[in-house]
Amino acid sequence: MTIKRKMTLIVSMMLMMIVLLSIVFIYNKSSEILVEEAEDYMAAQLDRANENVALLLKTIVLETERLSLEDKVVNYFNGSFSQVDSDRYLTDLMALKNEEELLYFDLFLMNHDGIIVSAAMAEAVGVDVGSRAYFQKALREGVTNTSDIILSRADNTQIVITIAPTYDGAGRTVGYTGVAIYATYFSNFLNNFNVTKSNDYIIIDSYDNIVSHPDKRKISSRFDYFGFDKSRIASNSTIVYDGETYRILQKDLGFNDWRILSYIKYDDIYAKSMELAYDFMMLSIVAIVLAIIFGVYLTDFISKPIVSMTESINRLLEDEERFQHLMVRQLPFDAPISDMEIAEINVEPTEVNNLRKAILGFQSALQEGAKSFDLEHEKLKHYIDRLYRELEMINRRNLDFIATLSHDLRTPLTLIKGYARGLESGEIKDEAMREKFQTGIVKGVDDIEHLIYNVLDFAYEVDHMTAFDFKSYDVVSFLEALRFDLTHLYEDSDKEVQLDISWESDLKKRVWVDQMNILRVITNLLNNSVKYTKQGDLITLRIHAGDDDLWVEVYDEGMGIRSEELAHIYELFYRTQESKEIKGYGLGLYISQQILKAHHASLKCESVFGTYTRMTFKLLLSE
Repeated sequence: MTIKRKMTLIVSMMLMMIVLLSIVFIYNKSSEILVEEAEDYMAAQLDRANENVALLLKTIVLETERLSLEDKVVNYFNGSFSQVDSDRYLTDLMALKNEEELLYFDLFLMNHDGIIVSAAMAEAVGVDVGSRAYFQKALREGVTNTSDIILSRADNTQIVITIAPTYDGAGRTVGYTGVAIYATYFSNFLNNFNVTKSNDYIIIDSYDNIVSHPDKRKISSRFDYFGFDKSRIASNSTIVYDGETYRILQKDLGFNDWRILSYIKYDDIYAKSMELAYDFMMLSIVAIVLAIIFGVYLTDFISKPIVSMTESINRLLEDEERFQHLMVRQLPFDAPISDMEIAEINVEPTEVNNLRKAILGFQSALQEGAKSFDLEHEKLKHYIDRLYRELEMINRRNLDFIATLSHDLRTPLTLIKGYARGLESGEIKDEAMREKFQTGIVKGVDDIEHLIYNVLDFAYEVDHMTAFDFKSYDVVSFLEALRFDLTHLYEDSDKEVQLDISWESDLKKRVWVDQMNILRVITNLLNNSVKYTKQGDLITLRIHAGDDDLWVEVYDEGMGIRSEELAHIYELFYRTQESKEIKGYGLGLYISQQILKAHHASLKCESVFGTYTRMTFKLLLSE
């Protein structure tokens, strides 16, 4: 095989291996990303479904309590409103409520024995539910209570009942008001819910009966936990059922031991991965063909000078041999000389010797160049790997921040929406209930306003850090102002904050600072100490002004920071593993460090995990 063909084969094989390895790596990474994205999406959808169900339950509870406050209901129990009029009123009210959507199964009133005395459904009057657990709880505790999924005693329809006590003007319980809704109400929201083909949701009551299911025929049936033991489903997030692998997530609705369960088939994800693999296979075929063509071209381009050089060397060697024979024949020898003897004479022309040295030098240069190329390649590879890990960490940190911000905004908005709809309906006559709804709306708006201040204003300041108001202050006056502000800020705190502010006697120095922003840095550090310590842990602020600088230290005996995380705590949106259990956004230390950089200072941290944390910085003083 010629050198050209060998080089063509080697170069083509190398290019094919590079292409195939790249495609396999890309496919594996894409499969991992698909699985992670599917699980993250399922968790987010589960949170959304949980909020929808919680809102549905809260809406029914509010509807029941509102009905219990109606004047006609109270008048019926007081005897000033007849049963015939009460039945007609409940019937008309239920028909009005069911105009937009068939939701309400029955509206009814019960006495203290649990017997239905008035109802929108005539068949329900006289039914005794006194032994039912939901009625007994409402009777015993005097609170609004909702049942699990049950069968109506009137016609065996699957329903969920909510019962609220009815009070007279003196605050005595005169009876109970009930609202029965169709169990399918908890499945209807899935019709407009963004559910993927491979992602479904099931709501289970405290007796393991299905309250909500994409297949409405399974409502009120017993949930079999995919044929596994109930405790195993609760403790294992991945199961194999009927030859298919499922990812299971659960959440407690915080209501009557109801739970919402979400599951996704991994086979559906891998099916998408196979589609992606097919696309990569087509791409690899094209890439391999192009690699072979490029290999042939590259080999031809490289081999031309090598072939020419080889031919030239061969011609030089032939000329050298003829030259040796010529030189030997000119020697004064009578006897003929063999080729071996000629080789031993080792007569070599100067041109051949120089060419040989040049080739050896070229070979050495190529070897050194190859070593240098390998070294630079390894450096570049390590740099790219490190950059990829940093970008992945920043991306994950940004996603955590967006998820936390989205959840904190969604919760008050959901409550405001529920209270606003209750007021919009105009059916709330009781002034105390109206004030309760209005107070809930105001509190929700306050929560959103506080969130905007803490997060969105911080984000604005990240891009507008040049807007500082620097002034020169007398150090003693500056420290007295800090003592006054900090004493009032933390005098009502549920955790004790010790302040130790001192200065050298006869100190006549000045400090060039933005007073409000320095106060903000100190309060950020103190707020972190308050947030990440337990009751009784020591929290101390020490400020001391000497001849040259003003030294600030915030010390606490809280949870501390791991040594491997200390280098990252000043990064935007960064939060330690332990701090993620507590509400926050990873902005405080970043903003504080930027403020101190503008003051030609730097925030330093010393911490032992589980023991203490000490944050310090210094400000220079002048005459």
